[in-house]
Amino acid sequence: MIILYVTASDINAKGGDIDHVLAISKGLAKLGNKVHLIVCSSSDNRNEITVDNFKQYIVPVKELSVLNKILKLARFALDFIKKNKVDILYLRTFPLDFLLFTRHLNKYKIPYVCELNTITCNEYKSRGQYLKGKVFEFFEGITIRNSDGILPVTDEIARWAEKIGGMSKPFYIACNGVDVDKINPRKTYHEIRKDLGVSDNMPVLAMAGFSRPWHGFDRAIALLSKLKTPAELWLVGADTDEIKGEVESIAAKFGVSDLIRVFPWLNHSDLVDIISAADIGLGSLAFDRKGMTEAQSLKVRFYIALGLPVLINLYDPKVDGSLPFVSYIPSTEPESLAKGIDKLVRTSHDRNKIREFAKDHLSWDAISLETEKFLRDILSKRAVSE
Repeated sequence: MIILYVTASDINAKGGDIDHVLAISKGLAKLGNKVHLIVCSSSDNRNEITVDNFKQYIVPVKELSVLNKILKLARFALDFIKKNKVDILYLRTFPLDFLLFTRHLNKYKIPYVCELNTITCNEYKSRGQYLKGKVFEFFEGITIRNSDGILPVTDEIARWAEKIGGMSKPFYIACNGVDVDKINPRKTYHEIRKDLGVSDNMPVLAMAGFSRPWHGFDRAIALLSKLKTPAELWLVGADTDEIKGEVESIAAKFGVSDLIRVFPWLNHSDLVDIISAADIGLGSLAFDRKGMTEAQSLKVRFYIALGLPVLINLYDPKVDGSLPFVSYIPSTEPESLAKGIDKLVRTSHDRNKIREFAKDHLSWDAISLETEKFLRDILSKRAVSE
C-alpha cells in the first residue's frame, strides 16, 4: 500500500502524540508499505528520520497561530495528493479539518480513515472552552461521516464518533504501543535502590509523569495513608517549583511526607533506571476530570515493558483487568485504590513474563501489523463497493 499519514502533531514535541505517529508510520513501512508522513514542525530542528519505505514531509509552522498552522498543513497535504499516487489516507483529525481539508478529498477518490484521540467537546470543556469544542465537534462529525473507517483509541470514543457522525463505521481501536527493546535499565534493581538509599524490602509505587490534573497524583498521595503495608511513592516529572510545592502540601495533609520522593523530568535512560527500581507502576488516576472512563495510558505500557505490575482505575482495551499483574480498581476513592495496591504487594510477580506480555501484545510491531490489516480491509471493501 501507498499510505499518506497527515497530522497536525509537532514532530519536535515531547509526548505520546508524536511518539505514536512516528511509531505507527515506521511500523507500517517496516511491513513493506510505502508511507508518506506529512507533519508539522514548530522549530528550526526538523528531526529528520531515515527508514526504508518511509518519507516525511515537514510543514514549518514556527510562530504561526493555530488557524494558520492547520491551514498551511491542509494546503500542503492537498497539493501532495494532487501530485502523488496515494492508496489510502490516514488522518489524525484536527480542528476544522472538514472545512480545510477532507471536503476536498472526494474529487480525488482517495479512501481515508480517521484516528480519533479524544472526545472533542469534553476536551475543550475541561479547558473552559465548551462552545469552541462544540463547533469543532460539529465539523469533525462530518469528516467522520464521510470517512471509510475510524481508529478511535477507546470504545468510548468509538461510541461518541458514531453519535456525532450519525452512522456506524468500520473501526479498529488505535492502540498505543511501546518499544520494548529500547526499555532496558543500565543498572540492577538493587544497585539503583542502593544509590537512592532505599531498602529492597520497602515497597515502592511510581508514577512517571504526574503534573497534569488528570494524572491524579493527589489521589496517589492520598492512598498511601490507607495502605496496610507502608510504601514509598516516587513521582517523576516535576516541571515547576509550584507543582513540587503542591506535592508537599498534599503529602503533609495526609501525613506521608517522609514516604514521597519527587524527581524532575528525566531523560529516557534515567527514567528507565528509576522506574525499574520501583515495585508497582501507577497509571493516571484522574481521567474522570476529563470526562473519560477509558484510556490507553502510555505510562502503563512503559511499566509493563519494564516488567512491573500496575494499578489502573479505568478501562484499557489492551490491558485486561483480569491479568494477574494488573489491579483494575474502577474507583477514585483512596481506600479502594489502596486495596488494589495491597493486593499487588501480596502477590509474587515474574517480571520476565510481564515483559513478554508487552512484547506479544503491546509492542509497536504487533500493533502495526493489526493496523495494516485494518487498512487493507478498508481498501478491499472500497474496491467491492466500486
